Amino acid sequence: MQPKRRGFILIWLLGGLALGLSLGGPASAREPDAPALRNTVVHVLPEYEQPRVMVTVQGEVVGASFPLTMRFRLPPDAEVGHACTLPPGDQHTCHPFRVETQGDERILTYEVPIQTFFIEYYYSPFNVPGQRDLRFVFRPLYPVEGLSLAVQEPRRAIGFGLLPESASITSDGEGFRNYNYRYDRLAVDEPLELSIAYSKQDLRPSVNPAAQSGGSDRRRPLMILVAAGGAVMALLVYRLAGRRLLTAAAGPRPTGRFCTRCGMALDRGFRFCAGCGASQGHRGAGP
Repeated sequence: MQPKRRGFILIWLLGGLALGLSLGGPASAREPDAPALRNTVVHVLPEYEQPRVMVTVQGEVVGASFPLTMRFRLPPDAEVGHACTLPPGDQHTCHPFRVETQGDERILTYEVPIQTFFIEYYYSPFNVPGQRDLRFVFRPLYPVEGLSLAVQEPRRAIGFGLLPESASITSDGEGFRNYNYRYDRLAVDEPLELSIAYSKQDLRPSVNPAAQSGGSDRRRPLMILVAAGGAVMALLVYRLAGRRLLTAAAGPRPTGRFCTRCGMALDRGFRFCAGCGASQGHRGAGP
């Protein structure tokens, strides 16, 4: 009887140890990724370089391991221009992507090796001059913590208006008026909707694409980042006000660069100093 009893106790202890390892061991520490978007900047540019609407979205992914396959909802008539990341050194790196139609929307999918992302797409082509009545919708597939949205008024637009009305209006380095919005957070599938109305008597875009890019299409994402500087500045001011949505430990990693005006360390992915607002320029286009 005694050996049997010891064998039963040994089996009971081994079973308890196995259960403890399954509940509290390394396997339980590997929870599924729960990606979220942070410091997201959306720029809507009607008739900027083509007679249609250009949209850029950039930001950071947190709560995930990399490489990560990311997905973005697009309008049903959207055409993707670029799907990139922003590695250190103020360069952009564009990646292969695919676009699939699902019902009344399109889904952009591409793999990001690092936490910063940048996408550019076009929709709603214009074929004749006249009245423009546009609808812009951003419906995220991930939770969003901190989003700045800027809508650029096209050159030669007449009666430009937005609903809902913007919180502020700023001018960027190219002389465009930008109508700015700020959102603390968006839940998954929570729509951000805007109505844009104006008229134009021509089909000419606001800028000449060849003059803007120097004939190189590969530099265009970097050019658009400059055009989005006003929205990025609004985001930085919001962060400096002490209302950062995540802890400082989760913030952007420094680049090892410092502001040429005030000496403050620069966050990765931003083109303006958070201390004095001075533009930091660029180091050339990525591959």
